[in-house]
Amino acid sequence: MLSHAQNFEDVMLARLFADQSEGFYIDVGASHPSVGSVTRHFYDRGWSGINIEPLAGAFTMLQQERPRDLNLCAAAAAREGVASFTEAVDFTGLSTLDRAQAAYLRQRGLTLREYRVAAVTLDGVFERHVRRTVDFLKIDAEGGEAAVLAGFDLRRHRPRALVIEAIPAGRPFQGWDAAMERDRSWEPPLLAAGYRFAHFDGLNAFYLREEDAALAARLRLPPGLYDAIRLPPPPDTPAAYPGSPAADPGSPAADRRVAELTQRLEALRGKLHQRNAEVARLIAERESLAAHIGGFARRRLRQGLRTLGLGRRRRNGA
Repeated sequence: MLSHAQNFEDVMLARLFADQSEGFYIDVGASHPSVGSVTRHFYDRGWSGINIEPLAGAFTMLQQERPRDLNLCAAAAAREGVASFTEAVDFTGLSTLDRAQAAYLRQRGLTLREYRVAAVTLDGVFERHVRRTVDFLKIDAEGGEAAVLAGFDLRRHRPRALVIEAIPAGRPFQGWDAAMERDRSWEPPLLAAGYRFAHFDGLNAFYLREEDAALAARLRLPPGLYDAIRLPPPPDTPAAYPGSPAADPGSPAADRRVAELTQRLEALRGKLHQRNAEVARLIAERESLAAHIGGFARRRLRQGLRTLGLGRRRRNGA
């Protein structure tokens, strides 16, 4: 059973490697270690791999939740060094190295933040860190897929399966009557390197190396009954919280989630305590200022009355 599927690609990859109790993956644009993660199912089964993620927040979570994985705080690109990165503050999953994609996000009115990040090539990652067969490589670069592939020699380094985002990122759905065409601009080098197109799920294109072409039969049909998919409970049930996958009570995933939520709760309590203290300080400052202003106004009034000779009469009359 595929427990708590996050994406259609989860289902198809789980089917593709159903007979493997362990394996190795590389995730380009890994993002959150659990939410929407293509590799979470495999990590929970005992697999490990390499996560490449330039966003500092997501990288920190990967470090915390994926201790068996190698996590790289970098962006995959055509050349190594540093690169200009555009973070979509409103929806970090759309963040990109691609200038055309950044321009599109700007036109859509998203809040963007530009800064420099470390850039690595897949060739460099394989040469430095990979000492075994890579079962699958996922590339989600928000418009930068061609650049990622330009830094990768598929004749030398041969992942068994490739999963590559193959539609323009962040575009609104055009409806079922519209033609849903996948991007093929970066496909010819893959085919020339001995990879075969095997499946398109409406978002990602799947390719298999010729050595594993027999596995293509497992990708002929879309997710269905025999995949035994177990979807997460809706967010309003106790086993889940918004933006996170649910977990079976008592399971390691549930324990991790409880620990994470407890840590967040304590952090929020600390912030609330600090804010309450700040509010109390401001109230005291306001009252002190009001008392000072009131005393000053009374003194000025008495001075004015004395100047007019009214203050003495009041006192004599008293």
